[in-house]
Amino acid sequence: MSDERLIQDFEGSIEQGEDTYNNGVGLVRWQDGQGDIQLSQVAATGDLAIDGQSEGNQVLGIMHHVAVWGGFTHAFSNDALDTWLSQDWSNYQGLSFWFKGPNSGNDIQFELFDNRAVGSTSDSAERYFYRFKDDNSDWRKVTIPFSALQRRSDWQPGGAPDDGLGLNEVWGYAFSFPVGNGMSYLDDVRIYGYNPNASPIKVGFESATLNLEEGASLEVKVLLDRAAAQVVTVDYHLEALSATVERDYKDTSGNLSFAVGETQKSFMLQSLEDNKYEGDESLKLVLSQAQGAELGFLSQANLIIKDNDSFNAGLLEDFDTIPYHFMPEGLSLSSLEVAQGDGLARPGQGSFENILKVDVESDNAYFGPRFAQAKDWSAYNSFNFWFYGQNSGKSHQVMLYDNAQPDAGPSSWQLRWSEEFDEPAGTYPNSRFWTPEIGDGVAAGNQGWGNAERQYYTDSPENAATDGAGNLVITARALASDSGMECYYGPCEYTSARLISKDKFEFAYGRVEARLKIPFGQGIWPAFWMLGDDIGEVGWPQTGEIDIMENIGKEPSIVHGTIHGPGYSGGAGIGAPYELGNARFADNFHVFAIEWEPDIIRWYVDGNLYSTLSKDDIPSGTEWVFNHPFFILFNVAVGGYWLSYPGETTLSPKAND
Repeated sequence: MSDERLIQDFEGSIEQGEDTYNNGVGLVRWQDGQGDIQLSQVAATGDLAIDGQSEGNQVLGIMHHVAVWGGFTHAFSNDALDTWLSQDWSNYQGLSFWFKGPNSGNDIQFELFDNRAVGSTSDSAERYFYRFKDDNSDWRKVTIPFSALQRRSDWQPGGAPDDGLGLNEVWGYAFSFPVGNGMSYLDDVRIYGYNPNASPIKVGFESATLNLEEGASLEVKVLLDRAAAQVVTVDYHLEALSATVERDYKDTSGNLSFAVGETQKSFMLQSLEDNKYEGDESLKLVLSQAQGAELGFLSQANLIIKDNDSFNAGLLEDFDTIPYHFMPEGLSLSSLEVAQGDGLARPGQGSFENILKVDVESDNAYFGPRFAQAKDWSAYNSFNFWFYGQNSGKSHQVMLYDNAQPDAGPSSWQLRWSEEFDEPAGTYPNSRFWTPEIGDGVAAGNQGWGNAERQYYTDSPENAATDGAGNLVITARALASDSGMECYYGPCEYTSARLISKDKFEFAYGRVEARLKIPFGQGIWPAFWMLGDDIGEVGWPQTGEIDIMENIGKEPSIVHGTIHGPGYSGGAGIGAPYELGNARFADNFHVFAIEWEPDIIRWYVDGNLYSTLSKDDIPSGTEWVFNHPFFILFNVAVGGYWLSYPGETTLSPKAND
């Protein structure tokens, strides 16, 4: 094999296209609003001739008029220019190209696009750069050893990994030009210094995301990036995320052994069938303890178990958990799991079913739901349920509450629910009300939780626990580099907690408040907020988001109250800040609240009204999506698009009470 490999000689036409996810591929120009970049194919004759070139050689001409920034990218693609592809350069030592500039005396910046985040469909490629001086007007060969590339510290795209220059997944390169006008030329981009043993053998999954239908089996493939001259072994196991072991899937673990020359092994996964709609569920596949090779970038993968049951819009409750809203009086409620074939099994039930067990403790006992919002049952003709009694001969009464007087507003409101966190110190939040969200968002199809955040959420008391003084403490912790935890961007840097009341406490309208003492520091992002209960059906932002309190850690005296909906989400969210003055919110507890009524929301800090938004305040042609039940979220995120990333002065751990 040749010591060199040609990447681009610009002999073909100058073309660009887009992949399925609207990423530009091929030769893609980019410039500020006042600048202009033009690419052209130029015959290398006369003054443009390169020593030793073949007759008829073509080069790339780059006209660069730059006011602030501008350049072009070569994003590797297929011939049809509709798929963004990567190349493996890990066995080469560097890159070279011929360059002819206008002798401006300024720096030209070369950038390499290294690996993207696992499962990413956007440009999350990690950027490495090298600068060379445009200090003559003749052709010269620029040689860049890969060891001379530096990771950009001033900017990276959202979700970019930070796991070192791997070179086994190179997505392209770019040239950026200095401010001013000029004409430059480029030719014969190559990589050089081929060594088949330059990089260690890597072992990883074939794909970062796998899909498995409920009740089916799947062969999971594990690959070596090249054949080894010795036996390679690696362990595998599964970790539950939203799926439940032995209810949604069969647990499995083991060891794979690659014989000399083998590059592919596999193992089987089995999901379990049930007959009720639960939505898609997920689990994590993990490789570990590799011998004879290193764990590659895809040492973890996410498996989505696709639900094949139909959603039943008429199902009110199936008692997988004890319903928070059943409000028992004179009796106690508990959830009981019943296997198919058990004496308590319901006719036609699946392998396992949860039922509600009612223990009556006094006469005139009752229980029943209080819906978060009135339901329209006018299209139905009956109300039914399964009942297993004691054959006591006694009657049981079922009552339906129809219609009600309109809500009279804040003056009529009464306390409906509160959570005081008064358990002993070190107690994890009450599972009756709170569910921890786990991971870095990849398993939920929301890498980096939609904001390129860096934390991995856990269900550990190290990240969320009571302090024994009536407070819940959410703690964001920095991880050691050898923790073994993997995130979408590489080794996880932080852990934290995100707690939600979805399916446990949901409501529509009223006053919602929390007494909080929030952390501070660059890259720290505490939030007390709400999402619509229909997020699983309509997605975000159609479901609606109400941010009761958000804080950018580097602004310790300012909090924000915001709404997000279709057409006014993300950076276009509508809201207002509240400034405390010279004090910091981290120094004392403060009460953050909203008063929420149909078509209007009001925000308060310590009883001070600072923002009011109604359906008249959203952009014309958009929809007010806040007249339905919501659930509560508390979390402390680390890093993200909005607030940048932790710096040297950022304290860790961080606490949110």
